Amino acid sequence: MGKVKKYVKFGGMMLLIAALYILILGTFYYFGIFKYKSAVTVNFILMALLAFIFGIFTGKNANQKGYIEGMKKGGLSIALLILMNLLFYRHFSLSIALYYIIIVIGCTSGSMLGINLKRH
Repeated sequence: MGKVKKYVKFGGMMLLIAALYILILGTFYYFGIFKYKSAVTVNFILMALLAFIFGIFTGKNANQKGYIEGMKKGGLSIALLILMNLLFYRHFSLSIALYYIIIVIGCTSGSMLGINLKRH
């Protein structure tokens, strides 16, 4: 039960932070501070950075094999994002799949870095 709670907590925090920054980014786009291309670029960079940072925290809390923990958490993240994508947009493309792959790579590499930064 403890592992399930850990994954639910991670998924909830990832969704909460992602929703918050998407709300802020959408507000900037609505008021004309960002154009469409810059909003998409900022969204891509921030989401990859968010996955990397969450990966570092995951690696610091992992006991061994940081890349496996990162892949698990990255898989959970993209599962939630795919679910939201299919619920709201109902389409899937190659660029979206590439976006998800980059999120998993960011989470995995952050987790590998986090396990190396962990104090023994």
